[in-house]
Formats: sequence, structure tokens, C-alpha cells
Amino acid sequence: MTPYMYLFVRDDLPPPVQIVQTCHAVDELNMRHQSDGTNHMVLCSANNEAHLISIAEYLEDHNIDFEMFCEPDLGDEYTAIAIKPLRGEERVPLQIFKLKK
Repeated sequence: MTPYMYLFVRDDLPPPVQIVQTCHAVDELNMRHQSDGTNHMVLCSANNEAHLISIAEYLEDHNIDFEMFCEPDLGDEYTAIAIKPLRGEERVPLQIFKLKK
């Protein structure tokens, strides 16, 4: 089955910052978890830092491995999440989230 990496980034950040923060989260994930091949990526939205933290709590409740990136240049705020690649039924808990527009 094809692996999918879900990424969450805050909508309240300027678009260029969103791109960089998402890349930071992927980099953090890749440093901690070896990739087992090509991943398809799914980009999702978080309204703000509080929403991003609630997403992290949801992921923990569903035993989904992820990395959350904290940006020192933004006052150590959480800015993005990258989820370890999921396959098949593992992806079901993530159906509740909106894709980034």
C-alpha cells in the first residue's frame, strides 16, 4: 500500500512562513524516523497554535506517530506537524481534517 505523510500547518502564519514551517516539520520527522520509500503528502490546515496543539492531542489519543515543530524565531510557538507515513486503514482517523486550500 502507498504510504501517505500528513502535514499540518497553521493558517494564521503568512504563506511563505507556512511553507518553511512545513518543511521544518518534515525534516524533524525524517531525522527521527527512517523513511521506507516514497511518500505521498497530504497538506492539512490548523487555524492557529491552539488548534495545532489540539490536533497533536488527537494524534496521541489515536496512537499516531508525529513530530511537532516549535519555531524559536516565533517565540517558540508550535507551527507545524508531520505525521509518520500511514497506509490503508491507518489513515481513517485523519479523515476528519480539512485539506489546506
